[in-house]
Amino acid sequence: KLIEGRTRSPSEIHVGIHVALASSGGTVFGHNESKPFIPASNLKIVTSACALDLLGPDYRFNTDFLSQSRWRQDGLLDGDLVLRGFGDPTLADLETVELWKTVPRADKAYGLPHGLEITLESIVQKLHRLGLREIAGDILIDDSFFDDKRVADGWTTDDEPWFYGSQVGALSLNENILTVVVNPSPRAGDPGTVKTAPPTSYVRVTNETTTTGEETTTSLLFTRSRAQNEIIVKGSIACGHKSVVKFMTVEDPGLYIGHVLREVLCKSGIPVSGLVRRRRVNERMQLLLRNRSAPLSSIVYYLNKASDNFYAEMLLKTMGAVAEKDGSWEGGLKVIQRFLRRQGIRSGYRIADGSGLSRYNLLTPRVLTTILRNAWRNSNFVDSLPVAGRDKGYGTLWRRMKNTAAAGNLRAKTGTVEGVSTLSGYVNSLDNRTLVFSIMTNGIVGGAKIGRDLQDRVGIVLASNRLADIPAALRDICTSLNPKT
Repeated sequence: KLIEGRTRSPSEIHVGIHVALASSGGTVFGHNESKPFIPASNLKIVTSACALDLLGPDYRFNTDFLSQSRWRQDGLLDGDLVLRGFGDPTLADLETVELWKTVPRADKAYGLPHGLEITLESIVQKLHRLGLREIAGDILIDDSFFDDKRVADGWTTDDEPWFYGSQVGALSLNENILTVVVNPSPRAGDPGTVKTAPPTSYVRVTNETTTTGEETTTSLLFTRSRAQNEIIVKGSIACGHKSVVKFMTVEDPGLYIGHVLREVLCKSGIPVSGLVRRRRVNERMQLLLRNRSAPLSSIVYYLNKASDNFYAEMLLKTMGAVAEKDGSWEGGLKVIQRFLRRQGIRSGYRIADGSGLSRYNLLTPRVLTTILRNAWRNSNFVDSLPVAGRDKGYGTLWRRMKNTAAAGNLRAKTGTVEGVSTLSGYVNSLDNRTLVFSIMTNGIVGGAKIGRDLQDRVGIVLASNRLADIPAALRDICTSLNPKT
C-alpha cells in the first residue's frame, strides 16, 4: 500500500495560464504562458482539430470484407474470407455493447456505449442476407493500413492492462477491450463467477476468486501480463455484492477481432472450417461488403466529450496513413507538425502521441490558445468540447462549475494524468466577449482536485467579469501562487 505525506498546496504546483480574445488573439492575461507543460488530454485539442482540418467532418472509416471469388450458389465460400481494416474505432460486438449499457456511469470506460458502434453481428447479418452460408477457408486479417507498433512512446507499463492504454491497430474491436465481470456465488466459500464480454476463447481468464460472507470486504485484483492474453482475477467478493466490472486490454487487436468474428459467424449459423491468420492481401481481391463508420464529426464529438484515448490514437495513425502513406505514430506526427506550422506555431511543443497519455508530451498554454482561436469558427470542433455543468451523459465537465456564470457557458477540454491537470477552451465574459483560455498545472501530489479547483476559480472569474476587470481578478489568484510557479 502507498503512504502519503503532506499534499502540495496550489502555491507549490507549477501553473501556466493564457487568456486571449477569440476575435483578435490579443492577450487578456498571461502567467507562464510560454512555459511548456505536460498537457495530458488537452493534447486531444491538437489531434481532433487537425483531423477535422485534414480529413474533413464527413470522412468515414471503411472496413472491407473480401475474397478471391464470390461464394457458390449454395452459399459456400470455397476459400478465405478477408477482413481488411482502415482504422475504424467504432467496431464492436453486440454482447459487449449490451453489457456496457448496464454498467453504472461511475464504473464505465469513457462514455461507452455511445451509439456509434457498428456490431459484428449486424455485419454478419448483411453477409447472410447476401447469401453467405459457409466458409471453407480461413479468416484472413489485413491490418497493414497501420504499422505493427501498438503502444506509443512514453506510455507506462502500468497503463497497458487498462482501457485507457489499449493497443492501437487498423482492425480493432470494442476499443481493444475485454470487459470482465465478477459476481459472487450464492454461498460463501464457493468461487465467484467470472464472465467476459465478448465470451471469446482468444483471451484466457483464470478465476481465483472466493465468495465470502455478506459482512466482509470485497477485494479483487485483476492482472494481465505483458504480451500475454491471459487475465487473472484473484481475491474475494462478498455475498450479495454488486457486479464488479473491469475493462482490460488485449494483446494484438487484429487477431482479437478476427477470432471474435469467427466466433460470431459460427454462432450465426455460418460455420468456418479454417483458422484466423494475418496476411496482407493484394488489390485483386473481390469486394464482398464494405462497412462505413459514422462521420468524423460524430466521432470527434464523442472523442472530446468523453476524452477517449483510443479514438485519438486511431485518428493520429489514420492521418499518417492518409497524408503520408505511413500509418504510424511518426507518420501522424508529421501531419500534426505541418498543421501547427500552418498556424504559425514553430516552437512550444513536443508531441509523442495523439491522446496525451505519453509523459513525453509538452505544450505551452499559448500554443493551445492559438489552436483554439483558429478553430473557433469550426462548429464541429467547438461543439465537441465538454460544457461546464452539462453533458451528463459522458461529458467530463458535467459535475463542475454548476450554479455559476460558467455553467452552460464555458466549454473546454479537460486533461488528467498523474501529477497533471489541465483545462483549455472557450468562455464568454460578462460583457459577452468570447475568450480562449488554457490553464495548465503540473507537479500536483495527492490527486488532481487541487488543479481542478484552481481551474474552476479561473473559469468562473472569466465568465462572471467584464473583460476590463478580468486581468486584475486573475492577478489576485496568481499572487497567491508561489513565485516558482
